Amino acid sequence: MSQVKIPEAAHPERTIVISRHIHAAKECVYAAWTETALIEKWWAPRGYSTKVPQNDLRVGGMWRYEMTGADGAAVPCVGTYQEVVPGERVTTTVGFEPTFKKQAGIDLADVVATTYFTDNPLGGMDLTLHLVHPTTLDKAKYEQMGVAIGWQSSFDKLQEQLDREAILQAMARWRAAVENRDMEALVAAYAPEVMLFDLKPPYKLVGPAAVRADWEACLPYFPKKFWIRHEDAVLTVGGDAAFVYGLVKIDPIGEESRAGDQYLRFTVCFQRIGGKWRVTHEHVSTPVNPVTNAAVWIKDKNDLSVPDYGGCK
Repeated sequence: MSQVKIPEAAHPERTIVISRHIHAAKECVYAAWTETALIEKWWAPRGYSTKVPQNDLRVGGMWRYEMTGADGAAVPCVGTYQEVVPGERVTTTVGFEPTFKKQAGIDLADVVATTYFTDNPLGGMDLTLHLVHPTTLDKAKYEQMGVAIGWQSSFDKLQEQLDREAILQAMARWRAAVENRDMEALVAAYAPEVMLFDLKPPYKLVGPAAVRADWEACLPYFPKKFWIRHEDAVLTVGGDAAFVYGLVKIDPIGEESRAGDQYLRFTVCFQRIGGKWRVTHEHVSTPVNPVTNAAVWIKDKNDLSVPDYGGCK
């Protein structure tokens, strides 16, 4: 793990320092900071979306980010890269596009921003931003505007986006573990206190060992080869907790099987434990006809019709 020492600000009286611990690998954060498609997913304070029509990541290269708020008006920000050290730091000028500044009557000078990416020995990484202003008066204007609050809001979005990607990757590893019948990889997804509500009895399973035994009992009924698909998944992330719900389906490859041919509903709850996302709760179900107590298998996920329950009371 490399340790990059962050230098003291050369002109502290003109510099705003903003820092944030990020629960993610340094290379992931650097990619989110520099790759166009990833920048668009988080850059700008909450309430704004961003498009990146230009991003020439090299010394002398220019970039242009366009923030759009609730009013639909675009706020163009531009700059020129001065230094790019992959995985360690990026220095660039930052300012509002001159024509926009004139039209909007904005009196804010461009700044020189250096972003440092450093590993944290306790896990994750530290993001440090030095914003150097031409004068102390310019610094005061940015402080009054709330630049630190705006960046922290952006960092909130950055963390959430990185968490979303990490959870989606965890779900992909879970699917691969089931498809490959890899019990060690499967059990590794679960927290020690996990509680699972499975489709079949018993109504709950507690602990990874019980989850493993459940899967070992189920897998003989699965096709020899199959894919697992999560569809219509909705993922919500907040702090160290997250949940996702949707539909899951088993697709046999080249054969018939008693497993598959229908969708199941699923809900999975995650918690960040020791810097990693673990499953703390999992619920798999299918609807039940309350009159006959028979399972109503979901063959067509777009069929939302309600059966005639007749004399149901």
